[in-house]
Amino acid sequence: MSKSWDKKLVEIYVEMTRDYQGPLLIDWILEYVKPGSSVLELGMGPGKDLEELQKYYRATGSDSAPDFLHRFRAFHPHADVIYMDAVAMETDEKFECICSNKVLMHLTREELKDSLREQNRVLTSDGTLLHTFWSGSGEEEHEGILTVSYSNEELKAIFQSEFEIVHIENYQEEAEGDSVLVVAKKRG
Repeated sequence: MSKSWDKKLVEIYVEMTRDYQGPLLIDWILEYVKPGSSVLELGMGPGKDLEELQKYYRATGSDSAPDFLHRFRAFHPHADVIYMDAVAMETDEKFECICSNKVLMHLTREELKDSLREQNRVLTSDGTLLHTFWSGSGEEEHEGILTVSYSNEELKAIFQSEFEIVHIENYQEEAEGDSVLVVAKKRG
């Protein structure tokens, strides 16, 4: 896995995403997961998506950067947030949905496969995954943080080893078709 998220990187990321609004993620989850369900957000970062998720779901935020968790808890002392590595996912808790917004793209391709195996273990029997990625085929590292882009075909192949693909589509975050949404269900 790439460099860990130290305090300096957390501050850089918080500043970079200060104006970020993530309504698409919430709209998509509402389309596929009934309100009141248990949802685990992997890589909650500053917690903007988690705040929205908590309006509709029993949402748990997670991150492998303690500074993100501390920052969020300072403003939301009763929030359900946990330290969790997206690959190892050391928990016995089960969730009806696991989601992430451009988080799993920081894993190597092998780590993504390992993470999906763990997500399969942590999901309830009828659980849903909803993850977004950058569209493309390259890898780059910036400030020590790995970013991996995926084609729809590659994501289908990776996800289908563990899950049934429900929906996959390109959407625009910065430029037309630059991002990919994957919705998948646990096989019954």
